[in-house]
Amino acid sequence: MDSEAELLQGLSKGNEKALEIIYSRYFVHVFGLASRFIPNRHAAEDIVLDSFTRLWEKRAEFPADTRLKPYLFTLVKNASLNYLRGMGREQIRYRKIEAELQQVKDFEDETIGLEFDVFRSLYNEIERLPGKLPAVMSLSLKGWKNQEIAEQLGLKEKTVRNLKVEAIKLLKVNLTDKDVLLLLLMYCIKKY
Repeated sequence: MDSEAELLQGLSKGNEKALEIIYSRYFVHVFGLASRFIPNRHAAEDIVLDSFTRLWEKRAEFPADTRLKPYLFTLVKNASLNYLRGMGREQIRYRKIEAELQQVKDFEDETIGLEFDVFRSLYNEIERLPGKLPAVMSLSLKGWKNQEIAEQLGLKEKTVRNLKVEAIKLLKVNLTDKDVLLLLLMYCIKKY
């Protein structure tokens, strides 16, 4: 089985030995072609192996006058181009995802800066409140429950509730509409 005609005949009959001879005879040539298209050696090797697999799968469809080397070169060239097209799409997808992630990061950075400014304004206004209002509001913002605040400050729970209501009324007056709106927005974002 030395001639191409004999190899094609053996291949069309399902002779694996014919495939082995074709592989050993043409692998270096088609791998060289794939390597010119694909810089990644492993990917080029995969393309060549897939091309030989395809040759085996299509063995019954070969006309007797098929020339193996040009046929294999065409298989490898087309597979290489398809691979590169796929890589181009992957890079486009990757760039889109990267851009979206950057937008999210930029938004988070802006939000953190804004949040800091708003909370700084809020805490400044809380510190200006009269009497026990600053202590009640500070503990409340730290997540303490009314009962815990009452015990800490030596007050009744109802007094703590009343002080919180009074503090909120004063804060609404003292804070700008923009600050109140931003606080509400940040609360909603964190809640969801």
